[in-house]
Amino acid sequence: MIRQLFNKLHTNRGDLSLCRGALRICKQFAIASCFFIALSACDQMRPLETSTAFIHSAPTRALSTSAVNEKITEILLQGITETKAEGGAAVLVEANTGQIMSLVSIVTPTAPDWEEPRYNRAVTPVHELGSVFKTFTIAQALDMALVAPETIIAIPPSLRISRFQIRDFEQLNGHSTVRDVFLRNSNIGTAQISQLIGSEAQQSFFGELGLLSPHLLEKRYPTQIKQGHPSNWSNVVAATLSFGHGLTASPLQIAGAYSSLINDGLSVQLSTAPLPRFRRRVVNTGTSETVRHLLQANVQVGAMSLAAVNDLDVGAYGGTAEMLAASGGYDESRLVSTVAAVFPIESPKYVLVVMLESPVVRVDGDDLRTASWTVAPLAAQIIEHVRPELIDQP
Repeated sequence: MIRQLFNKLHTNRGDLSLCRGALRICKQFAIASCFFIALSACDQMRPLETSTAFIHSAPTRALSTSAVNEKITEILLQGITETKAEGGAAVLVEANTGQIMSLVSIVTPTAPDWEEPRYNRAVTPVHELGSVFKTFTIAQALDMALVAPETIIAIPPSLRISRFQIRDFEQLNGHSTVRDVFLRNSNIGTAQISQLIGSEAQQSFFGELGLLSPHLLEKRYPTQIKQGHPSNWSNVVAATLSFGHGLTASPLQIAGAYSSLINDGLSVQLSTAPLPRFRRRVVNTGTSETVRHLLQANVQVGAMSLAAVNDLDVGAYGGTAEMLAASGGYDESRLVSTVAAVFPIESPKYVLVVMLESPVVRVDGDDLRTASWTVAPLAAQIIEHVRPELIDQP
């Protein structure tokens, strides 16, 4: 049977070599997208190479649900194609055990490193991921009892800290609640909350969330790229870090950090198999519950409305940031957009992080590139197809 399917696919476009674990998804791609696929052995840490994408995933045999990984790969590749993105990544983890259920990295010919991919998009902390960090800032301030969701924050038109001027994409009212600061994605409000926390406490909290140390999987994907850390964790650095600028992070790190915040506040060690480890408390259970409610509200009435899924309560937050330029500084023409989603939100089991490099969708004649338009619908599509009852199937 495998030989018959192989022969049928071989007649498509170009040569095709595949392993059993990838056969079904290859067939779907070849028929639907009409491009040839050349796949290296699935149980190795080598990428799958196609005429339109390098696909790099955790080994099939290392994932407890390889069918879920295949489905996410299929949907992610479709989403990258539809948004004309340079590349992207998806990570799905079990929030209570830290088990990695899916890990996929894809790079396309429009990416600068297409000829020789320099890093795994899911694992290597290459990009500053923007506003997905706001969840960390709000969670810490809540846990330290510095604010409550209804605490009023003064929101000036702009905020100067040292020589830096911080602005919001959308101007809030002069005074807004912490909840509105979160739901309306205010850089100014979040930066002011970070000043209540303090730079030393923020650095310690980021460390507890696993945002400052490499994951063991990074060793399996060698690269010359190192995580970008602040050289001096000052108050102005704390302000920009509060909304995700000044520290690079990987989707894998974000997935681990969100898991620790929403699973009643216990740290997780991400691995392809559940690890029996001592779990320290990162935030208290009340903080974890409040964060879940805020994430849920962000889907119901906030910026992540396109991440909603029928008959399943989802919480999510997104971030969009300029990519770092090879020559230093930022490349305003290239954005990275990320969504972290939690489901089911009332009793969280899974955290999904999806990231796209330079995506764009056209809506009513306008080119839109933010996470709320480009990544949120893709995250919803993935959740719809790999909802808990499907993941949990033996």
